[in-house]
Formats: sequence, C-alpha cells, structure tokens
Amino acid sequence: MIYNTVIPCPDNTVPLHSKSYVHLRPPMKLRPPMSKGEILALTDEDIVLLCKTSPSLTDTRLCQALLLVNPVYLLASNVVVKVGSACHLRESEAKAQALVREQTTIPVPEVHRFFEHEGTAYFVMEYVQGDTLDSCWNDLYNWQKLRIAFTLRNYVRQMRQIRTPQTLQQVPGPITADPSHPLPCSTPSLGEYSVRSFNSQEDMRDWMNGRFRVSEYLYGERFEVPLFDDSAPLVFTHGDLCLRNIILGSDGKLWLIDFGSAGIYPPWFEAFGARDNGMLPTPKLWTAARKIAAGQYEVQEHYARVCKRAFSHGLGIPDPGEGCDPSSGGYF
Repeated sequence: MIYNTVIPCPDNTVPLHSKSYVHLRPPMKLRPPMSKGEILALTDEDIVLLCKTSPSLTDTRLCQALLLVNPVYLLASNVVVKVGSACHLRESEAKAQALVREQTTIPVPEVHRFFEHEGTAYFVMEYVQGDTLDSCWNDLYNWQKLRIAFTLRNYVRQMRQIRTPQTLQQVPGPITADPSHPLPCSTPSLGEYSVRSFNSQEDMRDWMNGRFRVSEYLYGERFEVPLFDDSAPLVFTHGDLCLRNIILGSDGKLWLIDFGSAGIYPPWFEAFGARDNGMLPTPKLWTAARKIAAGQYEVQEHYARVCKRAFSHGLGIPDPGEGCDPSSGGYF
C-alpha cells in the first residue's frame, strides 16, 4: 500500500477529493452509501432534485484560471454526479470511462448512468475517496513519485491496447459507436475549444497543419519544426492525464478520473495532454514523471505549442495555404 497517504474521512463528513477543493454550500451531512439497485431505481428527476441538496465540490484554482469546471455533487458517500451543459459534458466521456474499465485493469470509477435533463447533462458514477495528485504530489518521497510514474506508464500502455471500431477504422475523436459519424473533438492537443470532427488521421493532420500555418502568419515568423506526426496508428488516449485527474486512493490504488478529453488520437496527444495547463505551476519532478508515463515527444509537443497560438488567437482565421509568406502577417 505504498500509495496510501490518505486518512479516511470520519463518518458523515464530506471527503475532499483535493485539498484545493472547497464547499460551495453550507456544511451538509453525506447520505449513506447507495447500492447499484438503488441508484438505478432513481428517476432522472430524482437525481436532479438530490443534486440540489447534496454537498458540492469544485477546484477554486481552476475557476480562478478561467477554465471551464463542471460542478460535482456528492449524492451519497459512494456516489458522485458530474453536471454540465449538454454541449460540454457528453456521453462519450461515460463511454470512454466504461471502456477503460472493461478492457484494462486500470482503476477508474464505475459508470452508473448518464442522462440529459432540460439541456443539462448528468453523469452518475462511483465516488473514489482519496487525494488528487495535485494536492499531495509535493508531500511524496521521490521514490513514490517514480513508482507512480511507472504505474502510469503501465496504464498508458494498457489504454493503447484498447480496441474499438474506431481504432480498427482509424477514425479520430471521442468514443462513438458509429465511426462513420465521428464526433467533434475536444482535447488539449487541439486547443481549449471543441473543434470539428475528422474522418481520418490524414484529415486531422491536414487541418492541424493549417492551424500551424495560421500561427506562423499571426506571429510573422516561420517555425523550424516538423509538421504533424502521423507516423504511428491512432490509439485510445486519456487526453488530459495531468495531476488533478489522478487520485491517490485511500484504498492504496492509483485511480484515473475525468475522461472528458479521451478518445482515439495519435499517441503523442497523451504526452501533450499530461503537461500543465500553462496557468498553474508545474510541481517538481512532474515533467520527468509524465515523460516516463506517456513517452518522449519533445518535437511533437513543440509543434502543438505553436498550433495553440492559432487555437487561442486565430480560431476563425482560415488556413493561408502552403507556401505562404509568414512575414506578411504578424498580428502579435
């Protein structure tokens, strides 16, 4: 139990997923554990109403960083509900989480149900007690950090072995049962916003190389870096494997949460998504740990960083085309 650094919460208190979380409502007692049958017996309306009287947690630092944070409600001591607008919280997240649970040995919360009610999405799942790594990383010994890095390396390798119709047909994007109708992509490697769907890796490559040229145009300079790396097949990726999405469970296990950015993407997307978001400080040794876990992709990460300029400042600017002269731009 080398990961077990968490003291279980006393009965009838709200457990903290992270030391950075705060209660957004007056103190409330947790409801006792609910069985799978009890959860499934609840109507959608029941769950909506229960959320209104349940303790709520959020990461205040992410709010301060102006990042989208979906509210999370503790329906019972073993059940959590993630809530968000239907356009931001999608069923593909639940499907990805269930897929990892079915095809790997990686500890992930059990998916109970997903539904939409009056334009709002509700994702009901198992609640995992423990601390997210962003809250306890600096308190760990270096040997513990190294062991976590190699545990995550094993997890990444397992996820890359997941097989779906999308991996067989090499269709990128969030998990869908019908690869002939791919979903819009939303993952850190493609910027902060949801972008269009892609029919193939080649389609994604051409679009992202266009964003790269837009970045060159915006900044009036040419970047000497190889373009989109499509040398490896598309694989399942978590997509946002950063410290806040990894839980050091009170059961001694290392859990993965938040599969909102998961899907079928190039392997190097995993490495880029495990980086810090640029607004929060990177803890000591996390850069080395994430490279052990997801692989060494410095060149590809450099390429993605350049593209991010076009995602943030030039999302609506069309591709200037191959052979354009970047010096004719220079908006920043």
